[in-house]
Amino acid sequence: MKVNIVTMATGKYDYFLGPLLNSVVNNVEDLNEIYVLADKPIQSKLDAKWLPWGFFEWPLSTFLRYQAFSLYAQSSNLFDCDYLVYTDVDMLFVKKFKLSEVDGLIAVTHPGYANMDYHALPYEKNMNSVFNVSPHPHAKYYAGGVQGGSSEAYLKACDYLSEKSLKSIVTNSIPVWHDESAWNHYLSMNFPAQVLSTAYCTPEKQKNEDSIILALDKDHRYFRQEKETILNKIRRKYES
Repeated sequence: MKVNIVTMATGKYDYFLGPLLNSVVNNVEDLNEIYVLADKPIQSKLDAKWLPWGFFEWPLSTFLRYQAFSLYAQSSNLFDCDYLVYTDVDMLFVKKFKLSEVDGLIAVTHPGYANMDYHALPYEKNMNSVFNVSPHPHAKYYAGGVQGGSSEAYLKACDYLSEKSLKSIVTNSIPVWHDESAWNHYLSMNFPAQVLSTAYCTPEKQKNEDSIILALDKDHRYFRQEKETILNKIRRKYES
């Protein structure tokens, strides 16, 4: 079995790249290749493949990931594997990561919504959005930071989400949680073949003996390089 890992490290997020790559090499079983989408050549002694990808303002920097995967499917060996797994660059593998052989998509239960009533799940609820999801009693909400599947199934998902993401940009209707909303929309119609537990996306402060992948603590606004609006400044003033 061949497993490819792909991540994105544009802008200031390249700060996390070295630790992530080391953790992938030390823990991912059946590892074939590592691919890094970045706006500058990667500085690493590890055998990771650089896929040039520009820096975009937030939230496009994360929302356009499916465009990147879809485009590079034709011009690289990104999908030349049995399984492709995407992980955010601000993650860390802390235990052995081994995939079971499944035919389809792989999703991770979102640690913030694992036991919530379906009414509280943060799907895109705008009925005019191409990523709208209507919650139902059996609904699940999945993390966007770790995802993947068999190369064929995940490429099909990326192609679909790439097209829909561009449409939502053109119509000024980017969903509430960007790429994560898009991923959950797709999974609401194409159920994952395997659902991994919250151990595969554990917040760093909640690390426990079962944790396999950690979502590292960070200052989101700093790394996203978000531009603060006057409205947000006023909100922060009155919230403090």
